Amino acid sequence: MDYPSLDEFFKSGKHHLKKGPIALIFAEDDVELVSTISHHINLGFTNTILFAKSKPALPIDAKDKLVFICHDLFNSPEVDIIINKIRTLAVNQWIYYCYNAEYLFFPFCETRSVAELLNFHNEERRDSMLTFVVDIYKIWRP
Repeated sequence: MDYPSLDEFFKSGKHHLKKGPIALIFAEDDVELVSTISHHINLGFTNTILFAKSKPALPIDAKDKLVFICHDLFNSPEVDIIINKIRTLAVNQWIYYCYNAEYLFFPFCETRSVAELLNFHNEERRDSMLTFVVDIYKIWRP
């Protein structure tokens, strides 16, 4: 589903925040954007929401699993303001956010979904979990 603006999403797209886990991807540019989207969709997020200036060309299997919001990150509210607004609407949902070229990894992510990770931690009544976010955009090159 596509939304032409952030305001339009908050008016008519709130139903995407009712069930989680939710991944928010903020695209500052097109660097590794398609692979970032595919990686997070494959982790099994219930909703993957992309904030970008323009929608990238996506594989067919990813098009139905992505919510696109046309949003210029450089000429708009700060990302933390957007996240806090979403947090108030996505009550009791696990929300993950990243930028393009950042990838979430957790133990057994090759064979388990993010929902299974959350269920395990819930059943075990754990207060924290081990995850890693790998940011390949900022790898230093001489």
